[in-house]
Amino acid sequence: MKITRVAITAAICAAAVYFSAPAFGADKLHSPNWDATLATQAASLPAGQAQLQDLFSLVRASDKTALGSRLDQVIRGGSLSQPVRDAVLFNFTIGLADFDEIDTEIIDQLRTVEPMVWVSHEERAGVGVPLFNIAGAAEGIYQLQARRSAVDMSKARLGESPMGWVEAFLDADSAQRKGFVDSLAEASSTELEGVMNQSLQQLAAASELTPVAGKSALLLGDVEALQQVIQNGSGADLARIIETAGATLSRQDAFALLEHAVAHASAVNASLAISQLFESVETMPEANELLFSKLADAALGSTAALTLARSNSADTRERLQELAQENEGLAPARARLALEMASTRAGAER
Repeated sequence: MKITRVAITAAICAAAVYFSAPAFGADKLHSPNWDATLATQAASLPAGQAQLQDLFSLVRASDKTALGSRLDQVIRGGSLSQPVRDAVLFNFTIGLADFDEIDTEIIDQLRTVEPMVWVSHEERAGVGVPLFNIAGAAEGIYQLQARRSAVDMSKARLGESPMGWVEAFLDADSAQRKGFVDSLAEASSTELEGVMNQSLQQLAAASELTPVAGKSALLLGDVEALQQVIQNGSGADLARIIETAGATLSRQDAFALLEHAVAHASAVNASLAISQLFESVETMPEANELLFSKLADAALGSTAALTLARSNSADTRERLQELAQENEGLAPARARLALEMASTRAGAER
């Protein structure tokens, strides 16, 4: 299975950002040794392109020995300027994402490379950060390789038992888990149902199963399963699952999901459901009624107010104005908040 370019870029960038953060508490801090603009210009000189093409040719030829030797030469720098050397290594590392098979020794070699070009950190001019974060990019490639390998591992487990698949997922690291989830797109309905039911049984105690249960339920269009995911799931994956549900389910199913979340999920998950699902059900009177009924709720009232503030409905605006004229209670206060937010938004859009 091919991992999408979006997933590749996200994995590489996440690792690069993490590994480029200056360790202000560390024993050794690098000082800037290049102006960022000058280094960028120097790195774009034609000399680097020949070096880069040479490395990729050796990858395509599967000449592991020659590649390792050539890579060592580039890492040492030799006659290459520092910016060219770093740019060649960085662009070579990023380019490895286009190859289905990547030699682990090459990745390990790149993960230990220290850059030569250090430019001023944007918040602390005296602290250097790499212009080309080679080790960070290599870490991203390493994670990508683990993710790809896990796809095959997952497919083998899918042919065995749902319980075994879920156990293998829970034993995997974060990159491998993403590969397991990727593989669900090619699973059969029977396999999806098995994995979904098994993950739902364990979701309350193992919230890391949220992306498994959520993606399975979305692929099967199982609204009741999605209700359980919203009730017992958590994390950034849950937000993406709810957003996708709002974009793909019918209005009636989306409202059933919203109604269940408000009635049974935690305040955090219910608030997430309100903000993510309301746009797809906004034209339903019962959806508006549900949000108005929650304006006085201590936990959900603010989210309901902010969501209603985004509505373009004249009826909604009129009802908020009527409610805002009442003197006491949380609901009138929340209605006034919604009107203020709507007014601010309207002013910003002019």
